Amino acid sequence: MTDKKIYADVKMMPIDEIKSSPFENANEFSEELFQSLKKDIEEHGLVGEVLVVNPKNNTLISGHHRKKAMQELGYEVVPVVFYEPKDEMEHKILSIAWNQKRGTFNEQRLYNLVKSIYDSGQYSLEELKDKLGFNMTELKEKLETIRIDEDLIRKINKEAEESEKNMPVPINFVLTKEQLSVVSEAMEYCESKTKADKITSIARAYLYSKLDDDKPIR
Repeated sequence: MTDKKIYADVKMMPIDEIKSSPFENANEFSEELFQSLKKDIEEHGLVGEVLVVNPKNNTLISGHHRKKAMQELGYEVVPVVFYEPKDEMEHKILSIAWNQKRGTFNEQRLYNLVKSIYDSGQYSLEELKDKLGFNMTELKEKLETIRIDEDLIRKINKEAEESEKNMPVPINFVLTKEQLSVVSEAMEYCESKTKADKITSIARAYLYSKLDDDKPIR
């Protein structure tokens, strides 16, 4: 059985001993998002999000924004997990990959969550903006997302089916004078308004006169 590696040995380390990454961090935070992160740490503490540090030279692999926020908040020691990449290239790869693999929001689910929080009346837009890390424009966009529910989808599909069912289909055929006379006479007895409706009524009447067990729906 292959050993499963888990790096869960958390150490408390002086924050000033953690060196910045030797290359520029590609994960950018907006000022609104950084201030929200900082406020979240100030209010709740650092919950579950340790910093990942290369023990070879104490350089940061993951957690650049958390470290900056904690420094500004006056933290002297922080929780870290040590992981040593095999070389500088792997260090660079991990700094990108661990940020990239955090997933993205499903806009519909995000809308449902944000709207349910806002509709509770417990938080103003300004408070939500600070807590969620959106700027005001982004937050309003999230709340104005068009909600497409299952009932609306069914209605749209039904309308499409009805539209397709009622779409005209041209039929081309030739009648002799005698045939035309019979058809015209039969159509005179129909109360329907259009020729297409009259022919359909005649055809339906014929079917009902011939079929007893499996009659088509009127």
